[in-house]
Amino acid sequence: MSTIINQKHVWAFSLAADANLHMGVSLLNQRIRICVEGVLYNLHMVLVPFFERHLAVNYMKLIKTMLDTLCPYWRSKLISISFDGENTMTGRHGGVVTLLEKECNNHVLRIWFVPHQLDIVIKNAAQDVLDEAFNKVAHAYSVHLRVQQNLITDMGSKCPKDTTRWVAFGSILHWLIQNYRQLMIHNAAKLPV
Repeated sequence: MSTIINQKHVWAFSLAADANLHMGVSLLNQRIRICVEGVLYNLHMVLVPFFERHLAVNYMKLIKTMLDTLCPYWRSKLISISFDGENTMTGRHGGVVTLLEKECNNHVLRIWFVPHQLDIVIKNAAQDVLDEAFNKVAHAYSVHLRVQQNLITDMGSKCPKDTTRWVAFGSILHWLIQNYRQLMIHNAAKLPV
C-alpha cells in the first residue's frame, strides 16, 4: 500500500474512517480511495483494535501514526475525508476530521457517508410506527430471544444481535418472520413478558 500511495503520479487520495464494535472489541476501520493509472480504487487500508477511549485525539493519534508510516507526504495528498455524523468525528473544534484538516497543507473536502444519512432517515421513520412501541417491543423481544439457550439449540439458529444500524434491525425482523412458527410455540409455552 505504501508503494502505491508514495508514487509520484498518485497526487491525491481520500480517507474513510469508521469506528466499529466486533465481539466486544472496538476497531478503527480505515479505507483509502485512490486513483492509480486512471482507475479509482476503494481499498481497505487497515482494521486495528482500538483500546483507548473513543476520543477524537485518540483516533487522531492512531490515524496520524498510520499515515506517517505509510506515506510521509500524506499532508499534501489528502483531499477528502468521509465520515459518519458522530460528534467525535465531526466536532467543529476537536473532531477527527477537523484535526486532520488542520494537519493538511490544502483544503480538505468533507463527505458525510450516505449509509449513515439513510440510517437516520429510516430510524426516524421506524420510530413513528405505533408511537415507537413497535421498535421497543421488537428490540426487547430480540434481547429476550438471544438468551433462550434451549430455543437456540432446538432451532439451530440465534436471533441476530441488535445494533444501532437499521440494517441490523432489518435482519432481526427477517429472522423473526422466518422463524415465526417456532417462536409462536415458544411464546405459548414460556409466556414471555
